[in-house]
Amino acid sequence: ASGCSATLFVYPASDAAQHASLPVEFFNYARPAVTSVYPRKGSEQGGSVVSLTVEDYQGTARQPSRYMANLFNFFTAPALKVEVQCEGEALQERGASLTDTGNSMFEITFTAPPC
Repeated sequence: ASGCSATLFVYPASDAAQHASLPVEFFNYARPAVTSVYPRKGSEQGGSVVSLTVEDYQGTARQPSRYMANLFNFFTAPALKVEVQCEGEALQERGASLTDTGNSMFEITFTAPPC
């Protein structure tokens, strides 16, 4: 995680001299990384089920928020969409599923469009 420090000042609009200040630290995590794509090739007619394996930054006990894990709520996995652009064509939106496979690893699955 990387970050920066800042000081937050809060004061009434009528008198900035009467303020309270609080040091804060902002941070962000490394983005998730795609570690594998299967299959690497598919039919031009589309229909291949494509699986992406994604590794997420693990975070710490103090800063546990992560990109992928935050997509889930208590009851369900999210409805995801991926966009695929075949050479010389417009983007095509596809529905996708997300599975938490444990240990900060996730699988995104979608059906390839015709290209």
